[in-house]
Amino acid sequence: MDFLDKKHRTVLVAIAKEGYGGVSIDQLFTTLSPFLSRDSIVKLIEDLYFSQYVLVVRDSGEIRYIASKNVRNAMISLEFQRYRLTKFLESLKSLGSTQERPKPEEISNLVEKGLRIVSTGYIQLLSEVPELTIPEYTEKYKSSISFTMESLLRNGDSVVKS
Repeated sequence: MDFLDKKHRTVLVAIAKEGYGGVSIDQLFTTLSPFLSRDSIVKLIEDLYFSQYVLVVRDSGEIRYIASKNVRNAMISLEFQRYRLTKFLESLKSLGSTQERPKPEEISNLVEKGLRIVSTGYIQLLSEVPELTIPEYTEKYKSSISFTMESLLRNGDSVVKS
């Protein structure tokens, strides 16, 4: 399976976030022009269109770009998985900010729960346009997960040494 590169994902996510109403080319240029040229945006939309990720609709003289139904559903699934992971990471951060040191079995249970959330997230996203969702999911929380787990494990080491 080939994943979409960052430029394609950025344009596709920008289109998908507009929902079933789509987005005009002018809106895309305004949104994406700080980091992509007009020619790049047009070329990326062309690639996405021929890959059937984007639909083109003419609406009373205006051309609108709409993410396919599969892409929109994948974005919903991705947001749900991000939400689950964010809630878990927030619970870890709150645990680390308390004065009480967590017990080793609590840490073990939390790590197991976190791994379960991440793995079920990946499994769910594999069924929903994985060439878009898997890299987006991985990029978004890669650093957050490692930072949170490192701080939790540091607290756990101090508990084990006590």
